[in-house]
Amino acid sequence: MDYTAKRGRDTLPEFQKHLLDKKLVPEAKVSFFAYWVERFLHYAQRHGITATEYLVKNFESKPIRKDRDVLLVIIDKYVQFPV
Repeated sequence: MDYTAKRGRDTLPEFQKHLLDKKLVPEAKVSFFAYWVERFLHYAQRHGITATEYLVKNFESKPIRKDRDVLLVIIDKYVQFPV
């Protein structure tokens, strides 16, 4: 499914640029990742918590702590989302 057509390239543009610049995902998948990050941020907002609080609260096990820390950095640095 082409998420670019559904959501547009303007979904979290700084995050998409970061993914492309660092070559973290194939170019064809950038809008897909931005779409799901945006959905996660909306979910956290609907539940009255910040994305950072959600990650810290729900991802404390050792195997995924490193991934959580990476997500925290990305959210803090690249995602501008009102809470």
